[in-house]
Amino acid sequence: MNRLKQFFFSNNSTSQTITKNTTWLVISNLGGRLIRAAFMIYLARLIGTESFGIVAYALSLAALVTTLTDLGIGGVITRESAKHKNAEEKYLSTGIATKATLMTIAAIGLFLWTLLGAPHGTIMLWVIAIVAFDSARDLSIAIFR
Repeated sequence: MNRLKQFFFSNNSTSQTITKNTTWLVISNLGGRLIRAAFMIYLARLIGTESFGIVAYALSLAALVTTLTDLGIGGVITRESAKHKNAEEKYLSTGIATKATLMTIAAIGLFLWTLLGAPHGTIMLWVIAIVAFDSARDLSIAIFR
């Protein structure tokens, strides 16, 4: 037990640190996905098939739009900030501005689509909120890496 505690909570060597961090990342990703799957099953049983179809539609659309508003900006910020420590603030501000611009374009596009008669138009506000939250979350992950 002491060896596991030392392995997971202290940095002894570079290879041990990489292995430990990778293990924590895998555990957190799997845990998050299991929680999300359990929540979706519970939600489907709670609200019924028709309402769950609308929710699934909104989440799928939000995932698609989030992908289009990301374009790998987080990875670029992380990589370039690691290469050029003195220009970290420049990369961060450029990334935030680019992300904000893409999110604004996506929100306007979704709003216009709603005005033009998108199916389940009222759900678009939730889609816009989900896209904004996911984009901000992805950007904060890139910042703190």
